Amino acid sequence: MTDAYENDLETLISWVNQPDWPTSETFLTDHPELITERSVRYLHRLADAQPRAATALKADDHAWLLQLCSRHGIAAGYAEYHRVVDRAQQLRSDAEAAERQLVLNSGTAPLERALAAARESDKLLTGTSR
Repeated sequence: MTDAYENDLETLISWVNQPDWPTSETFLTDHPELITERSVRYLHRLADAQPRAATALKADDHAWLLQLCSRHGIAAGYAEYHRVVDRAQQLRSDAEAAERQLVLNSGTAPLERALAAARESDKLLTGTSR
């Protein structure tokens, strides 16, 4: 590996390890040379080699963020990333709330309603409801 390539990798890893998103965006703004397909490929390889799912996800997320910044510019790329992540978190939260509500509403009542509906449909089909 060349010294320049090693420096690029060190800079890329430094970017990924920034403590928060505003600092990350500032870092990338100061190092636009990171916005390359080579960086994206490296981050995907890094993700594939990680034994911990959280670390792999972090690398993959940053690869996706680089692609967004390449397409839309840094500020717009970060904005799109956060828009999609926030929406995904909202959908996950909504699904968890719906699941909790389903569990709370379960028990014998839904089963009893289903059996009563089946009896009624049986009566309708056999003509015994009159």
